[in-house]
Amino acid sequence: MRFFQLLMVLVLLVPSGLWAGQNATGNSPVDQAMVFNMDEVVVTGDRLEEDVNDIPRNVTVITREDIEKAPSNDMVDLLAREAGVYVQKTLASDKKAVLDIRGQGATATSNVLVLIDGRRYNPVDSSGPDLSCVNLSQVERIEVMRGAGGVIYGNGAVGGVINIITRRPVEGVEGRVYAGYGSYRTSDVQAGLRGRKQGFSFSLNAATHDSQGFRDNGQLYKDDFSADLGFEVADWLELSTRFFHHSDYYGLPGSVDRQQIKDRERRKETTRPDDYGRTTDNRAGLGARVDLDDWGRLRADFGARFRENPYDWWGESSIDERTKDFSLLYDNDYRLLGRDHLFEAGVDYYVSDYESGNVGSELKNVVRESGAFVNNRWALTHDLSLRAGLRFDHFHLRSENLDEATWDNYAHDLGLVYSLGDAGSVYASWATSFRCPNVDELGWQYGDIRPQKGRHYEAGVRLRPLEDMELSLALYRVITEDEIYYDGTKNDNYDQTTVRDGLELGARWRPLDCLGLRAGYAFIEAKFEESGARVPLVPRHQINVGADWRIMEPLLLSVQAAYLGSKFNGSDYYNYRYDKIGAYTLVDARLAYEYKMLTFCAGVNNLLDAMYSTLAYGQGYYPMPGRNFYGSVECSF
Repeated sequence: MRFFQLLMVLVLLVPSGLWAGQNATGNSPVDQAMVFNMDEVVVTGDRLEEDVNDIPRNVTVITREDIEKAPSNDMVDLLAREAGVYVQKTLASDKKAVLDIRGQGATATSNVLVLIDGRRYNPVDSSGPDLSCVNLSQVERIEVMRGAGGVIYGNGAVGGVINIITRRPVEGVEGRVYAGYGSYRTSDVQAGLRGRKQGFSFSLNAATHDSQGFRDNGQLYKDDFSADLGFEVADWLELSTRFFHHSDYYGLPGSVDRQQIKDRERRKETTRPDDYGRTTDNRAGLGARVDLDDWGRLRADFGARFRENPYDWWGESSIDERTKDFSLLYDNDYRLLGRDHLFEAGVDYYVSDYESGNVGSELKNVVRESGAFVNNRWALTHDLSLRAGLRFDHFHLRSENLDEATWDNYAHDLGLVYSLGDAGSVYASWATSFRCPNVDELGWQYGDIRPQKGRHYEAGVRLRPLEDMELSLALYRVITEDEIYYDGTKNDNYDQTTVRDGLELGARWRPLDCLGLRAGYAFIEAKFEESGARVPLVPRHQINVGADWRIMEPLLLSVQAAYLGSKFNGSDYYNYRYDKIGAYTLVDARLAYEYKMLTFCAGVNNLLDAMYSTLAYGQGYYPMPGRNFYGSVECSF
């Protein structure tokens, strides 16, 4: 298997005898699944660690324990179980999968912002963040903040922000080796080693994945390697560096027609047997954290990304991206009039040299964007807090092919939170968002495309009626002017205003020490204000339920079920030209057994063998896999 030797070298690179210490938790993955963590107390949705109850947004934190007990094989499937998070797939894997929050539809790739350790992961084009690069074994927690994040994160933080927090080294050293095999000749091998001693920390991870896919020309081969180093130079200064490499090869089987999608054999076929794509993605970063004691904290980050993506889709083309970014953040807790308050300010900047297309129709652009923001949280009373923020953003595109484009944008944020103590909190907020056209939209437009603007209203409650029960409710309205869309030929702004009204419910309960239950429901009415037509690719209803049952001490059963309602075809802006994409129900299950340092898992995805599609444009549907199985063994030391 490719990279197998590298994986083994990683495990043996630092002999554990040289490092004293134990696993930070002292628990194996199955032991940790026993924990039902109701105290999801810190998020970085505002780039600061804060209690969830202090955020005037609907925020979900997926902990490490949640990840380890979930019957999900990848990041996309894991996030799809969250209320108000929808998945769109053109391939039957996590490659090129799109996460949509609060019904952004066909442009979710540019309206939902994905971060890794607080740093922007979205590219400057329409391709969206590549979540196939993110291995769940390296993730400590995932924070899903629904709604506008324009003040803190700027351009594109419209439907929501997903912040993926990677695992940090523990005192001493720990390692893992993982091997899995499943349907469609799918194999996974992973290895990792991390540790900390005397102010120095490291984390090394490598993985390889091979799958033939369930469709003809549906193969996916990928390799990943990451290295993180940290240095505690002094009590007040910490430095870090990171390198990440990803490479892959994938088939592009294309869509099937309406008749094929209903046939179990014909839905596996392809009319594009030779189309493919390749990706090489290298990222590097440097960071510094400075503790100024009573004067606050300062954080600086610099990053660089080099991405190449040649592909053959109705002809050979390529993408070449060179992006550099910088951010500087300052925050300080201060006391005024006998109460504790929080101030935050920051600047960020990126520049991207971007080329795409084929010979004779190339796009060559340089995109620069800079922003600055201030944000403050005041404690008005012991129980009531007020949050207010403002951002200014400047966007500039210089191109060999297009006229220059320059826009100045603003975002505002205002929120109130009333604490109910240990029982939870009540909140209300108003915010604005903006999104500039990406380089693909600027390259294929009618000539007067402009940024979209949004107004966001939200109210909600988080309750803890019992010690082992947590409930949440959020109501929202989003009004978007000049929303950017693709009409099948060119990109443009909608003439009509779009309005999204929604409801999100969440519940978690552990009635017994051995049993945990969770459920979520989302309703959204996404419409064009004047015509009343619904926005394509946005389902009205979504239901998720799940359970983890400790059958006996070493044995854990996890089950997850999801229902997604029907939605209009991605090309059907008038709601009558094409058949709807049908509703579907998925059930996944996983059984884990631990024996000493080993954990054995067996699972099944799509237990009911549903024939479904998450995406369709015109007469082209993208089929998803039927019932499939996997098994794995992991050794932790």
